[in-house]
Amino acid sequence: MDIIYKEIRESYNKEELRLLYHDTAWINYGNDIDKTKRSIEKSLCTIGAFCNDKLVGIIRVIGDDERIIYIQELVVLRQYKRKGIGKTLIKLIRDKYKHITDIVLITDNTDNNPETNGFYKTLGFKEASEYGTICYMKCE
Repeated sequence: MDIIYKEIRESYNKEELRLLYHDTAWINYGNDIDKTKRSIEKSLCTIGAFCNDKLVGIIRVIGDDERIIYIQELVVLRQYKRKGIGKTLIKLIRDKYKHITDIVLITDNTDNNPETNGFYKTLGFKEASEYGTICYMKCE
């Protein structure tokens, strides 16, 4: 399986993007694909993973490109998980932003999803509490 990774702004199929978000239960992102498209265009960087020209994964980064970046989303089609795609997408972002000291990634409740928790920990991420910090959010 050959996976091609490339930065995207507009070079993707909107229907494939919608299906990617729905497959990974990011329903709100998939339901308002035009808003999602605009968010990609305004991001620091978005990298897509493509298999035979089909979008199978995406990572999107927001931030100031000086001190902090946020990995806003990392999603991979379920049938392509555990094939190194997510790991490669994270590596590409860490290489591109190696000058950044603070990388923030917020994910779903990893207590109920030990596979996700383990994945991020193997890549060197720690829970905020391990740094003596706490995260506050307001989602509507």
